[in-house]
Amino acid sequence: MIDIVVKSQSFFAAYHINSSKLLVEHAVSIEQAISENNDLKNSLAKDYISYVSASVIMTVSALEANINELLISFREHYISGAISNFSNIENGKYISDILAVNDRIFIDIYSAKKPETIERYKRLSMYKTGTNVISGVELQFLKFIFEIRNNLAHHKSYFDNEVNETKDIEKWYYNQYKNAFPLSVIFHSDLSFFPYKILSASCAKWCFDSSCQFMENYKNSIMGN
Repeated sequence: MIDIVVKSQSFFAAYHINSSKLLVEHAVSIEQAISENNDLKNSLAKDYISYVSASVIMTVSALEANINELLISFREHYISGAISNFSNIENGKYISDILAVNDRIFIDIYSAKKPETIERYKRLSMYKTGTNVISGVELQFLKFIFEIRNNLAHHKSYFDNEVNETKDIEKWYYNQYKNAFPLSVIFHSDLSFFPYKILSASCAKWCFDSSCQFMENYKNSIMGN
């Protein structure tokens, strides 16, 4: 008698990135409505920043889910023999290296051991490990949007005149990304850069578009496409 084991895998990266897209569309529509009728600014401002911040959070959630799904899927196919060759991979070492975060090996490809646990908060490190696949520009982009998400998810209520970690986002924007997307004009110019100026519909759309392109490029780089 042969036991047949059927495995299923959920792909939440696709759900997360679709959520981000829907949220971007809502933010853009609000921005358009306000541009046509400035009297709507006060009543729609809360919805606007809610859609934008949620979109950025879901985009980064998609990036985190994507690297986990991608590497776990590759691991299973590699062990089963369904996949034998990847670009930049020799004898499975590359996958093994990526699955090592902070000197902790999640899986030993060569003996086909399963990881006991998967760390939930090290996805950026997992992308970063593949230095021959991910460029410096892409790594800076990831760090930037992860920083925005982290400050949204772990927000501390600061007075605007205090020095805090959100100041780095402002410097980062003006040094590298000021031509990538415009700031929000929904809120008063005297308000703090984060979250009121940086969280524009254009910011959310840029994060979404750039992340979609990055995930596709990353997959193709590993697969050698």
